[in-house]
Amino acid sequence: MTGESPIAMYRTVLYFLLLMSPLVAAVWFAVANYSETPAAAVYETVDAMEGKATPGLAELPVNVWVNIHRIDRSGWRRQLHAGAAYDSKRGTLLVFGSDTHGGNWDNSVHEFDPETLRWEKHYNQSAKSGYRTDQRGYAVAGSGALYPWAMHTYDGVLYDPVRDALLIVARPDHNPIRKQMSGAQHPMWLYDLASREWRILNAPEQGANRFFNAATAYDSRRKIPVAYKWGIWELSGATEQWDSATREHHHTGHYTMEYDSVRGLMAVFGSSKFTNDVWIYDADAQPEQRWSRRTPGGDECPRDQHMPVAFDSKNGVFLLVVDNNEFLMNKWGKRNKAVAETSSTFVYEPDSNRYIRLPAADLPAQGMNYMMVYAQRQQVFLLVTGNAKQPTSVWALRLDMDALQNG
Repeated sequence: MTGESPIAMYRTVLYFLLLMSPLVAAVWFAVANYSETPAAAVYETVDAMEGKATPGLAELPVNVWVNIHRIDRSGWRRQLHAGAAYDSKRGTLLVFGSDTHGGNWDNSVHEFDPETLRWEKHYNQSAKSGYRTDQRGYAVAGSGALYPWAMHTYDGVLYDPVRDALLIVARPDHNPIRKQMSGAQHPMWLYDLASREWRILNAPEQGANRFFNAATAYDSRRKIPVAYKWGIWELSGATEQWDSATREHHHTGHYTMEYDSVRGLMAVFGSSKFTNDVWIYDADAQPEQRWSRRTPGGDECPRDQHMPVAFDSKNGVFLLVVDNNEFLMNKWGKRNKAVAETSSTFVYEPDSNRYIRLPAADLPAQGMNYMMVYAQRQQVFLLVTGNAKQPTSVWALRLDMDALQNG
């Protein structure tokens, strides 16, 4: 096709596809879709929001969720087991993670700019054939540049402003390719946002800190990443090793940890056992007094597990979206299943230890969702929703505590 115009080339490819059988075409498309783009930015196709103009973030109505962006049905879909972080240097939302159970192999970084309302995919996902172990025995992907495996990340996605990097505190325990590489070592990863290159964190697996299904938060006062799994772990700056702060723990899985930058405390929400309690961790207290359990008053908040939570540094409160669960019981009288059709949005006030429900901020049930951040620059909460069947949407909420308490 030398010398052909781009339009002529596309016509030739289309004609070729029409001649192929459906099965061959499907295989051809799947292989082509696994190609890697090491440096080029790939923008997702977005729809026109059904012709409705989206107001600027500063003009959003308060205390309600506004759908500010939706990806076209043919575009990228949010993965239930993925996590998100807020890049405070660039003012953007970063997403990484994959639901590998369903055959998804997305190991790309997806970035949303709330100012321009655009998603950017930093590179195409790695080909499945490129999954391997390197000379050190570490599990890596990619035929050219180095990439991590596709994996569940839960609340293990963190922006580190000191390193200006995305820190992935997770393991690909549920990636089915592990069965073919049983001896592989699974490191943690740093994604340098300036160079857009991955590197393996200099922190080999250390027994107890196998951080599958862990939660993370950034302690901005001490300037260190913190992880919670079978205890509290802190990442040192010089050696990049995880130091054990305490082995005391009160959760096994499906929880979210956020840092209260006003009070210098960590707060943990949710649990695989379903709860509306809040666990507080104070790093400055004596070891035996660091953890405390709170049962908030105020508006009744449903018991839930893997819920989106973020801390508003301006108002000094947490925001969480909780499914309105109904619990089904088995014949032995034990809880068998939680079902929900809707979710409600609550503020948690640490000083008064109470929940305040936002009456006009209900959404469809979220299920597993670790994709809410507080955008400090824009002073709004950003929530990403969607799944394999529903297009990816970004919602924004501008919190006004005076209007909420006096309304």
